[in-house]
Amino acid sequence: MHNRILYIGDFSLPKGSAAAKRVMTIADCLTKKGYEVSFVDYFFYGKKRVLSSISEYIVYGMRGDRNSLLDEFIYRNQITRIKRLIKVKSPKFIICYNYPSLALSKLIKFCKKKNIYIISDCTEWYKKENNSSIRNLIKNFDTYNRMKKVNNHLNGIICVSKYLADYYSKSNVKCVVIPTVSKSLNNTVKKIFNKELVFIFYGDCGKHFSKERLDIVIYAFSELYNSGYKFKLLVIGHTRSDLENYGLKQEAYPFLVCLQKISNDDVFNILPSCDFTIIPREKGINSIAGFPTKLSESFSVGVPVIVTKVGDMSNYVIDDVNGYIVDNCDKISFKKKLIKIFSLSSNKLSSLIKGAINSNLIKHDFSNELESFIEDIC
Repeated sequence: MHNRILYIGDFSLPKGSAAAKRVMTIADCLTKKGYEVSFVDYFFYGKKRVLSSISEYIVYGMRGDRNSLLDEFIYRNQITRIKRLIKVKSPKFIICYNYPSLALSKLIKFCKKKNIYIISDCTEWYKKENNSSIRNLIKNFDTYNRMKKVNNHLNGIICVSKYLADYYSKSNVKCVVIPTVSKSLNNTVKKIFNKELVFIFYGDCGKHFSKERLDIVIYAFSELYNSGYKFKLLVIGHTRSDLENYGLKQEAYPFLVCLQKISNDDVFNILPSCDFTIIPREKGINSIAGFPTKLSESFSVGVPVIVTKVGDMSNYVIDDVNGYIVDNCDKISFKKKLIKIFSLSSNKLSSLIKGAINSNLIKHDFSNELESFIEDIC
C-alpha cells in the first residue's frame, strides 16, 4: 500500500506510441526508488506482463475497444471499472497519463475520499482545432477543461516541459519536469557520416503541417539542391501524395525519399544510417508545452539533430556539440543553418556523433527528481 502506484491511461504497452515509452521510463525511475508500479492500459482486454530494461510490470486491461463508441464514452466519462481495481490493489498513488477531464475530475473526488494521492502525467496541450466535427468539439472541450480547470485540483503534476510546470506552479500545484526519454533497445549506433549527407524527418507532421513545418524544410532543401548541393531527405510516415494533399507544391524534389508509416523498431533500424534528424516546430501552445520523443531517440543512436528554438529542446541541443538550433522556423533560417552544416569537416561531423551519444538528455537519471517530487506531495 505505502509504495504502490497505479499508472492509468491509454498506452498500448509495451511497444505503443510515445506514451508507452514515456510511462515505462518513468516506471523504471520509480522502481529504482522502491515503488511498486502497475499499469492500467484502457484499450485492451485482460491482464499481461511487460518487461523493461530493469523490471517486469503487470498491466491490467479495462476491456476497452477503440472502435466502440460506448467504450470511448466510458473511457472519457466513467471510472466504475477503475474504482473496482483500486479497491483490489489499494494503491497509495495514482498517476493519470493525459486522462480525459470528466473521468479525471471524478477520479480526483474518489481518491480524496480514499486518501489516495492523485498525480497527472501531463505531456501535451492541444492547439484548438477549428474543425467543427463532433470529435474535434469534444477534444477542444476536454483540453480546455483538463488544462485550465481539472488539473488545478491534483496533488501534483509530472510535466513534460518547463512551460507546464511554470503554468501550474502559479496555482500552487506541486510539479516536476521530466522530459520524454526513449532509448534504442538495440546496440546499433551511428559510426560514420555518409559522403552525401542523409537527413531524416519521421513522425506525424500534422495535416497541412500543423504539428511540424516539414514543408518549409523541403523548400529550403529544394533551393540548396538547385544550387548544387547533394544530399538526401528521408521522410518516414508520409507519402509524397500525403504531403501534396497537405499543401506542398507539386515539384520534382529529386532529393526527397518518402516512406509510409512503419514500426518504431523499423525506424530505429534506419535511424543510425542517417546523419541528422530534423525537428521543425513552430512556436505555439502545443510545441511550447510538449517535448518530442525523437530528440532522445536520435541521441541514443548517435544521430545529431537540427531543431527550431522552441520549448525545452534548446536546453538539450548545443550548437556544434550534438546538433544545431535554427532560430526561426522559416526557409531563410533553415537554409543558413544547412549551409553551415554542409561546410563541416569530417572531424567535426564525427564529434557530433559523440556529442549526441553523451547528451545529458539520455545520460541523466531522473529517479531522484521523481522521488523528491513524490515525497514533497506526501
